[in-house]
Amino acid sequence: VFLGLQVAVAVPFLGFWREYLGRAFEFGRVFTWKWSVNWAMLSEEVFVRKELAWALLAAHAVVLVFFGNLRWANMKRGFLDVVLFKNSVPLTADFVVTVLFTCNFIGICFARTIHYQFYSWYCQTLPFLLWRTNYPTWLRLVILAVIEVVYNVYPPHPVAAVLLHICHFAILTGVWMSQRGSLLPASSHDRDVEPITSKSD
Repeated sequence: VFLGLQVAVAVPFLGFWREYLGRAFEFGRVFTWKWSVNWAMLSEEVFVRKELAWALLAAHAVVLVFFGNLRWANMKRGFLDVVLFKNSVPLTADFVVTVLFTCNFIGICFARTIHYQFYSWYCQTLPFLLWRTNYPTWLRLVILAVIEVVYNVYPPHPVAAVLLHICHFAILTGVWMSQRGSLLPASSHDRDVEPITSKSD
């Protein structure tokens, strides 16, 4: 459904497919270091290097694959079998929200740059993600408070950028380590959900 919608939206532009893909995935774009909240601790010379951009993209992809295979699928043959409906998958609202929010957050963690307005992309998801972890409540609240302070520091500051990465890493690690972040539900109410199976079953 999602893929079909993307293709349908793109159809009017496919006559100019080179320009369309070039602008949709503008890997050569150079961002403004001055407004980078997450990489303020780097020098501008390092920030604009293509090697940094490709390293972040590679790390982003690797982390998505790890989460997909070891947390969201958690099956013998991994995420591909889930996509192809070769295994029964308990699909709950809780699982869907967890995957969507975690995917978005992974993108934030490895973003080429984060400006102040980008906080609106994920600030509403942070409480949910933090409560997916096994952290004590006081630590969850501290992480939320630190992230809020970071986005209220102007102009971007190296110390604030480091704190932001620490908080992001803590959340991502907490979601990874928590069994509640995996696809296979452990709670009793999730076990009663009708699984999605292939038609051949």
